[in-house]
Amino acid sequence: EKYQVLTLLKTLQKLNNLSKESIKSVEVTDREQLVSANKNFRLLLDAMIEGCQIIGFDWRYLYVNPAAEKQNRRPAGDLLGNRFMDVWPDIENNEIYQKIKNTLGSKANDELIVFFKFPDGSTGHYELHFQPVTEGLLITSVDITEKKLIEKELVESDERWQFALEGADHGVWDWNIETNEVFYSEQWKKMIGYSDDELKNEFSTWVDHLYPDERESNIQSVENYLKNPTEHFLLEFRFRHKDGSYRWIHNKAASIKNKEGKVIRMIGAHSDITEQKKAEKALKD
Repeated sequence: EKYQVLTLLKTLQKLNNLSKESIKSVEVTDREQLVSANKNFRLLLDAMIEGCQIIGFDWRYLYVNPAAEKQNRRPAGDLLGNRFMDVWPDIENNEIYQKIKNTLGSKANDELIVFFKFPDGSTGHYELHFQPVTEGLLITSVDITEKKLIEKELVESDERWQFALEGADHGVWDWNIETNEVFYSEQWKKMIGYSDDELKNEFSTWVDHLYPDERESNIQSVENYLKNPTEHFLLEFRFRHKDGSYRWIHNKAASIKNKEGKVIRMIGAHSDITEQKKAEKALKD
């Protein structure tokens, strides 16, 4: 997303160099080509997934693309021709106002990550880029609200697990499904007879230590959970110890989802229930 914004800003900078004076100095055919290019560029701005807004030196809105309408929580008709300060009451106390003021005055690029509260009470996190243009100022914006919420959930989830597992004899694991990065705690490895540096933090490590006849069904259980996640992922399976024996493991995990409901991260813990399984078998026998 940031790369797309920077590419847009570079393109705008090139277009900004085409002043009215330079346009008048070229042949009619060239002027027509420039006008056509300008129309095409406006269509490009309209199609951008990033918000694009142009504010004049008099602080009035000159242009707002559809993405910016959505981010602003109001149609372009409510913005165009109106002063920025009239549209957003008390904005003078906000960092955004200061960034606009500085950019209009210094004609230098700037950027800002900001938490904004709208008049209707809704809120959002945005990454803003400020670019001087001939008409005044271009603001490009990326809505990073979902990203911030996920980061908050990750921190809170980590804190919950750390609190719950502190001092307990559990082996903790953490799987970032988007990047396929995996973490196994020292206790997780110790539970099956290994030191921390003897096992790689890879998903295949878990797969390789599953009981061969149950490997496929255990992997299928994970895949089924990812397709239809519930509150917790519970699974009991046999896990190969370093000495060649198999230990019974009880796994309990929680997941973090994005706004589409897709699981993007799982955090869980292994408990060794081998003795419990032996006791249950003895009772049956």
